[in-house]
Amino acid sequence: MRQNFEDWWECLPNRIPAGTVINAWSQLKDDLPGEFTFKMLDNDWSQVVIENPSRNIAKYDFKWVYGFWEEYCRGVLARSKINEGTVNSTYIISILHWLDKHPKARLIAAPAGFEPAT
Repeated sequence: MRQNFEDWWECLPNRIPAGTVINAWSQLKDDLPGEFTFKMLDNDWSQVVIENPSRNIAKYDFKWVYGFWEEYCRGVLARSKINEGTVNSTYIISILHWLDKHPKARLIAAPAGFEPAT
């Protein structure tokens, strides 16, 4: 079971260092051509900022994909379902996959009482 979304979101900037290059990925095709750079959460923590291409991805888009993540990874849920809720699925899926591949990514200044999901 994954941690609840709000806790996950709060820890996100502490798990992916600014400047991290993330490769595109999909459950069906695995690694894809293309990459982008994780930059930061914006000042009010309502969106992720990436570069190359330059995009601001809303928190609610992440919440949409996060809710389907486990089913998508098992191949139970089609990508088209995820695409119904966001035009940024490529970037969000790739970020979630990067985090799954790096479960020991250092948590810097984690919120009080935070326990990583196991």
